[in-house]
Amino acid sequence: MERTGGLRLQRLPEVPRIENLRGSSRGSQGRSESNHSWTHDFRDPIRSVNRREDLKLFRNSAKDQLNVGREMAPREVLPAKEEVSLRLLADQPRSLEEFVQQDLDTFWRWCPTPIDGLHRCGLLVKLFDYCGLTRKENKAGDKVRRLNSELHALGVFTTDQVEPNQRVPYEAFVQSRRLREAVQNCSDAKRSWENKRRGCRPPAGQTPLALWVLSIISFEPKVH
Repeated sequence: MERTGGLRLQRLPEVPRIENLRGSSRGSQGRSESNHSWTHDFRDPIRSVNRREDLKLFRNSAKDQLNVGREMAPREVLPAKEEVSLRLLADQPRSLEEFVQQDLDTFWRWCPTPIDGLHRCGLLVKLFDYCGLTRKENKAGDKVRRLNSELHALGVFTTDQVEPNQRVPYEAFVQSRRLREAVQNCSDAKRSWENKRRGCRPPAGQTPLALWVLSIISFEPKVH
């Protein structure tokens, strides 16, 4: 205890040197390093660098395992529409029914079809285009109404009159049994199938669906 002027000074206890502590703290330091293997030791730069490299390798290994898991994941199952399309493209039709079904699917894929289906008026216009009747004067009002009425009678259209924002889904058109049977019963479609069996490819606008549409819009009722 020393007194300087009016102040009382108290001597602080002597702090032990670091060299004296190294020997006694080695055991606890080793235990700390074994429990915290990823702790940086700034007193040993080489060991710190090696640990950082080990950590980098560990992270890269984890990423590789994640990528392998993604590659081995099962592929997404195709929806029914794509499955039908691929199957019909791969298989040659063995009957008139398959020939017509293939043409219905080909028409739908030929159109720029949204997910929720084609607009009713757009479907009528595309059917005319599929037959080669692409000009505006080819789509006379009476012919469009005739085709509209026939598709309604077959159940493709649920209402008699066109309604706002009314769309026709894939199932209502391509998978319609009544529409397929109507095209099969078309005499021109039957002749197209016979030519197909002989190895003749139908020209553009002369497929079963197109021939059926032409037969509908060109039909003139008899006037008594």
